[in-house]
Amino acid sequence: MKKLLIIAPISALSKRTRVKKVAKIFHENGFELFHLGWERNKGESEEDLNFGINKKIIIHGGGYGGRFTRFLYILWIIKVSIFLIMRGNDFTHIYCLGLESALPAVFLNFKKKKIIFDDADRLILILSLPQIITKTIEKLEKITSQKSFVHIIPNKERYNYKTSKMVVLKNTPDEEEFKKARSLIINFNRKKLNVYINGWLGKLRGVPIFLEVAKILENEDIAFLLAGRNGCEEANEMSRLKNVVYLGNLKNYEALAYYKVSDIVVTFYDPKMKINQYAEANKWGDAIYFNVPILVNSEVKTANFLRESDVCFSFKYNDIDGIAKFLKELINNKEQLYFKKNNIIKLKKRVAFFDQNLKIILKEILN
Repeated sequence: MKKLLIIAPISALSKRTRVKKVAKIFHENGFELFHLGWERNKGESEEDLNFGINKKIIIHGGGYGGRFTRFLYILWIIKVSIFLIMRGNDFTHIYCLGLESALPAVFLNFKKKKIIFDDADRLILILSLPQIITKTIEKLEKITSQKSFVHIIPNKERYNYKTSKMVVLKNTPDEEEFKKARSLIINFNRKKLNVYINGWLGKLRGVPIFLEVAKILENEDIAFLLAGRNGCEEANEMSRLKNVVYLGNLKNYEALAYYKVSDIVVTFYDPKMKINQYAEANKWGDAIYFNVPILVNSEVKTANFLRESDVCFSFKYNDIDGIAKFLKELINNKEQLYFKKNNIIKLKKRVAFFDQNLKIILKEILN
């Protein structure tokens, strides 16, 4: 039987949309799945999947930031290496999320297994390190790319080099999840303007900005739909405002379904983190498929294709007053939204479902 080892420094596959989509495709193609993981916070490793996987957590704790977490990345590489030496031959294929997973897999690949290097979040853009260390990691990254069966990247803008193994896989919806969401009935008392904020509700994802925006617009006919995992006190405070509807931590298809009752979706990324300037939001593909215009901060370079297609609105990350004024104008005049929606229809013709694109990329492995 074909066995896939998923090396991913996350608590649960079901809590990372991109990896969940990948796992689902391999399961549907007859692979037995095993997740080698890192439980960032206690209790997070519980899965919510409609198929079975085996799992081994090799690191507990550390959360999602801080100096101690950086040290744990080194420990992760060491523990992944030990696992591969001990049990690597139990698997026919290996999927690696991030350089910290792919690096040991590539250098310990004595049996020449097909290694999928999915670089969803480029490590050197996440960690703030001295230049000499960054350059060394970049050289190792390039070697890892060359030695992988395929190096999957979300966009080209994050890289200052290219290899023959690189292939772009955009974050778009899974076709089955999209169909489930489209058929789901949403009972929601709509306001004149409904603003959707979903995903990781953290400090660096615009939550402090939109907390202030929501406060300014608290007496307007507007609803802010908040869905996802609270990652900061500002998210908790925002959820208690009278013009905010907190939907909780939804399943992927449920979160998708709320696009049907939304007028605009927020994708804000604090540019002080370099990787945020090169974000590749799942929400962009979701919004395109549900014909919902996007609100994105102007510092996000990878959103240029949205600007060129004229399907989004852009403001500086900290422009609280400008954003609030703009949303207030939209409440009674949605003409700008209708114009963007027409442009989204044109753009959608060029955007394929995630599972369709991945099956093409992994055709040799899946068949």
